[in-house]
Amino acid sequence: GEREGEQPEEPATISTIAEVLAAGPGEAAVKGTIIATYSRGFLVSDATGTILVYLGSDKGNKEGDVVTVSGTTSTYGGLLQFAAGSTVETVGTAAVNHPTPATLTGAQLDEYLAAPAIKYVQYTGTLTINGNYYNVAVEGAQTAIGSIQYPKEGIVGAASGSVVKVTGYTIGTSSGKYVNTMAVKVEVIEDTEEPEQPTEPIIGNVADALAAYVAGNKIEATVTGYIVGAVNGAIDTGCEFGATEVATNILLADNADESDYTKCLVVQLPKGDIRNALNLADNADNYKKQIKIERKC
Repeated sequence: GEREGEQPEEPATISTIAEVLAAGPGEAAVKGTIIATYSRGFLVSDATGTILVYLGSDKGNKEGDVVTVSGTTSTYGGLLQFAAGSTVETVGTAAVNHPTPATLTGAQLDEYLAAPAIKYVQYTGTLTINGNYYNVAVEGAQTAIGSIQYPKEGIVGAASGSVVKVTGYTIGTSSGKYVNTMAVKVEVIEDTEEPEQPTEPIIGNVADALAAYVAGNKIEATVTGYIVGAVNGAIDTGCEFGATEVATNILLADNADESDYTKCLVVQLPKGDIRNALNLADNADNYKKQIKIERKC
């Protein structure tokens, strides 16, 4: 029961989503149905409109939950949203029927940047995955890039480089170029092609090996070249020609005086006798020494 002198909390006054959107940033409370989710929150909709509820993490809310949301609204990416810290209470369930998605061309994706709104859309492009970022480059777009925002597990089953069709709700923009999307479905239109395996092993010099190399492809090779340095980090910025403290790899080149990393082959040295014998950190006199390396798949 209540202790003497305490006042019961006043229930928040429920407004329609349209009223909250019209009022702008401030304290608000709404009731509606969750029509889509991602791992940071959800979209809630009533008969008058739709608003994003950003929670910062997955609180277990599901599509079809009827909820009350109360908290502070703020503007992000051109749209009003409930900010992290909002209170969400599930009060029932309802059927969710998504409308027919509007198919966006690259040009229409560009147009969205100037007039963000929550819309149910579909666009097709090439997927690039980098950490938590799932970006989709759509042909014909000059500036805009589709961005699948914080997808829940299982939504994106495609590999980076695949052509995908994204269906979901646009939820504003970021960095002046990303069309943020709460994806409902991501379909693979075209998988990344597997690189062809070479039928014959490479036997020759470093230039031959570099010409035959395909990213992600393991190849058998016997290569002759000169030890000219090692790589400390990324090959484009971390090449150390001559003296080095790096013992885990060597740079091999056709020219003993080579200093252009694009003409060098990085050879990883497995722990043990091979590393002990070849690395420049422990064997400075191996610099400019010619060796033959054989690699079997």
